Amino acid sequence: MNARQVDGLNVALILASMALALTIPFELFVFSYAVLGPLHYLTEINWLKNKSYFLDNPNWIRPISVMAVLISIPVILSSPLFSNWVSHPWVYHGANTLSKYSKPLLVLAFFTAAGLILKKRADTSTILAIGLVVLFLAMKLVPSYLLLLGAFLPTMIHVYIFTLFFMAFGYLKSKNKVGLLSILLLLASPFFIVLVPIDPNSFAFSTDVQQLFQTIGFEGFSNRLAQLFSTGDNPELMKIILLKAQIFISFAYTYHYLNWFSKTTVIGWNKNTSGWINIAIGFLWVGFVSLYILNNKLGLAFLFTLSLFHVLLEFPLNARSIKDTFLALVPKK
Repeated sequence: MNARQVDGLNVALILASMALALTIPFELFVFSYAVLGPLHYLTEINWLKNKSYFLDNPNWIRPISVMAVLISIPVILSSPLFSNWVSHPWVYHGANTLSKYSKPLLVLAFFTAAGLILKKRADTSTILAIGLVVLFLAMKLVPSYLLLLGAFLPTMIHVYIFTLFFMAFGYLKSKNKVGLLSILLLLASPFFIVLVPIDPNSFAFSTDVQQLFQTIGFEGFSNRLAQLFSTGDNPELMKIILLKAQIFISFAYTYHYLNWFSKTTVIGWNKNTSGWINIAIGFLWVGFVSLYILNNKLGLAFLFTLSLFHVLLEFPLNARSIKDTFLALVPKK
């Protein structure tokens, strides 16, 4: 497909994702995260590796990998496989400490990636040191905003805001009106969800979805929205707000994954891969999905880890797309 056809496909994918999110929000999110998610993560990690993670400095991968492992440890230890380990006091306190600093680490990872994009050929250790100083000041001056940014970076900012920047940069290059329509539809989606009438009693919130939302951190996201928009003690309004927050999450994740799979002919992420790599990706994908089906708590822990690695590895591309979008908007002399 050419770029115009891909943009047309994305308009259809946005509408389809919204229709499904409004109809089966919980089931759709579980399917998207557990089935579409790992295939997206594996294929994008392979593509990013082939692109040298869009950085001139390959040493960046080392501190980022360490951060990803540290952030993932508390989630992995929470799975049934390691339940005996957590009973040891030093493991328990260590996991709590890592969990406490996981959000600042995520922010540090993004700052490091952004610094390396803004300052090409910069030394990774220098950028990391500057990031640590900025992070320390932020933890002292604006800790609540730092934690909020850290919570949303690997979730809603990644699947919604960064996707918008990718689409915006693509439109600024092609000037395709269908591409602009897809951007406007994606921008309008949260407002549409807010305005559409919904009966919260017609939806069932399963235990699988509760576990999924709690592990990824969306429980706090929904509760924050409920506290922000709810006035007084109105449990019915609270239920509506929570449901609409989860509908938006389901929509954003589903479209984020589908948008990636629609871009094969535009960015060519399916090219330059040997047969054995495709077989390995397929084998790993089946393995992650099967593990989730057999033991959703254990599968979810490893899915979260894979998701986190892909989020951190994509930070340089995210920073570059934001930079290139704003540069494209500046009039050329």
